Amino acid sequence: MSEPNKHLAKLLEVSASGYAAYAAASLAETDSESFSAFGPLPQESWRAYLTSRVLELASAVRSGQPRLFTAHIEWCRALLDARDVPDNVLRGALESLQAVLLAELPSGSELDRYFSQCLAVFDRPMDAPKSLLDISDPHGRLAAQYVLAVLEGNRRTAARIVLDATQNGLTVREAYLNVLIPAVQEIGRMWHHNEVTISEEHFVTTTTQLVMSQLWPQMECAAANGKTIVAAAVVGNRHEIGVRVVADFFEMAGWRVVYLGADLPSADLAQAVLDFEADVVVLGATLTTHLHSVTTSIDAIRRLASARPVKIIVGGSAFADSNDLAAQVGANALAKTPDEAVQLGETLTTSTD
Repeated sequence: MSEPNKHLAKLLEVSASGYAAYAAASLAETDSESFSAFGPLPQESWRAYLTSRVLELASAVRSGQPRLFTAHIEWCRALLDARDVPDNVLRGALESLQAVLLAELPSGSELDRYFSQCLAVFDRPMDAPKSLLDISDPHGRLAAQYVLAVLEGNRRTAARIVLDATQNGLTVREAYLNVLIPAVQEIGRMWHHNEVTISEEHFVTTTTQLVMSQLWPQMECAAANGKTIVAAAVVGNRHEIGVRVVADFFEMAGWRVVYLGADLPSADLAQAVLDFEADVVVLGATLTTHLHSVTTSIDAIRRLASARPVKIIVGGSAFADSNDLAAQVGANALAKTPDEAVQLGETLTTSTD
């Protein structure tokens, strides 16, 4: 990343709330109807909402990739549309934010490129919401039954659906890849499109973690290969199911797995890498605002465990819109699936033997 980009990103981060407050006040003056669209406390609501947008912009600027910010705005557009907030409301708020940043930042003109691309999304039609589960497929039907049971408040029934299937030929690998992961992705899509509440989404997540714990003793694991992996979601990232699945896939492949969970501070992660003599580290990031935490974590690992040739694999939706982000944050590789992560781990460690 370039030094000017890094400097501009830092300015955006440290003053995100202030810029958001200015933009909210400007919106109140220029478009009172849009300003009032966020409920009984619009100033506070718009300030919080636009603060998040500024932080997402900072992540895109730090990476030098406007597409990352555009992808967030596309996501926000669909989210607000599902909650009956018209396009012109979000567009007006972004234009207010753009005007504030251009006026306040010495290198604000660099941001024109980011805003011109993100505002262009409003000239394109939105894709219609579509389920991620194919009920014509046996696995898709099983995942749909699992989601329905949880949403009906029956987590024991939901667990039995998956556990009974594993007693009738479904492998743990298939349960993860074809039932649980698609189910979690579908509930995320449903929340995005206002089809379920946050509490329902959380219930599916916690139930899935429970089921994974019940499946863990059933895993068929290869003989120990003498290698160790440390896996965690970086600080700020509370979405841990994906990286937990990857950790379990490494265990099935014969690795010793040290799984550290969600929201792990970089210094503690680096110490764990040193203490457990890790050969590979897997880091999960969900949002592009987590990318700076990924970089910080990798830097900490490289400093503290400099004597170890540890390899670092990253993954998660934060990397979905750009294939070169992994190299930018200092990782050795990007994995898009659990199987790919294990294959990369084997390749990276074998090449140094």
